[in-house]
Amino acid sequence: MWIADEEGIFARNGLQVQITKVAGAGLTPIALQNGEVDLGIQTAPDFLQAVSQGLELTAVTGLSMNTAENPRLFVVAGKASGITAAAGLASKRIGVPSRNGSFEVSTVELLHRAGVETTGIRWVEVPFAQMTAALDAKTVDAVATSVVQRGALQAAGNPVVLDLSAFSPLTLVTFLSARTEWAAGNADTIAKVRTSLDEAATFARQNPDRAAQIITARTGLPPAVAQRITPPRVESHVQAAQLQTWADAMTRQGLLDAPIDVAKVLAR
Repeated sequence: MWIADEEGIFARNGLQVQITKVAGAGLTPIALQNGEVDLGIQTAPDFLQAVSQGLELTAVTGLSMNTAENPRLFVVAGKASGITAAAGLASKRIGVPSRNGSFEVSTVELLHRAGVETTGIRWVEVPFAQMTAALDAKTVDAVATSVVQRGALQAAGNPVVLDLSAFSPLTLVTFLSARTEWAAGNADTIAKVRTSLDEAATFARQNPDRAAQIITARTGLPPAVAQRITPPRVESHVQAAQLQTWADAMTRQGLLDAPIDVAKVLAR
């Protein structure tokens, strides 16, 4: 999205876009419902919980995918924790950026599949920027983190013990959602957004140095870190099966207030 904005891709496709910060991912549904924004970046758990609570939201276009070929999310154990494999996470303290979000849901699901008991795990909210310090201070035994932090954590001797790309063959990580009414009346705009994001993804693959410059400018990450971040796989059309995988896992974990027909919350 930053590339589409910075490189004028949105403008060339006839869009006037203003990227606005929201205080937290969990507040995006509220910003959408209040009309503060037309489109909002979401993860599936936040989106599905909002829909199950009665908010009329629609998944509009995919942003990033987590795949075995291009993994984005991981659980990293502290080097002093003694944890060397996923089984060692039972009854441990795991830092996550937010409770009941995509990191926690996918970690619990994968541990269940592996036969690892999860009821004794203590989940601790730890911002990404504080994860290294939390591991060093032993306030948590492991953290669920992204490709952005993985390199530095591993370089410091902290092992990756779970690759969350195993959650599904094409795991939906982030996507844009909108109010259902807005999406129904703005099909042309949605098509232009999808085209722009596809073009930006192609640009990132073909121009990695420029993509890293934009990441540095927009996030403040050191250039060396930005250079190491591979562009995510982008699939602009969200598939019902992708949301269903999340809905099934969340239902098993008791995180949905009501069943959801995922086919009805997708923009065509």
